[in-house]
Amino acid sequence: MKILQFPPGHNLLTDLEEKCNELNELHDTLRRAYDLTHTLEEKLDKLEATYSAVLNRYCNAIGTENVPVRYFEYATEGLHVDSDSGDIIFTPWSEEDET
Repeated sequence: MKILQFPPGHNLLTDLEEKCNELNELHDTLRRAYDLTHTLEEKLDKLEATYSAVLNRYCNAIGTENVPVRYFEYATEGLHVDSDSGDIIFTPWSEEDET
């Protein structure tokens, strides 16, 4: 009876250890990506809130109909689309509403 030996460094335990290390590295990278995404979303939320407040003040000052459409792209409050006509409707809150 002939006994075959596994080549050194290529056994199941070594393979498991390598895969475990690879998985740890990938999971860690993914966690860092999620953390970065969360941080970016928080910054974006704050900036969008500030942007909406400035847009609101601008609309109250010159009238919504006088504001170029591109400025409504990032509006997060008061913006609605009429499903029947497809019109974009921005309803700024009044200065009194802010208090």
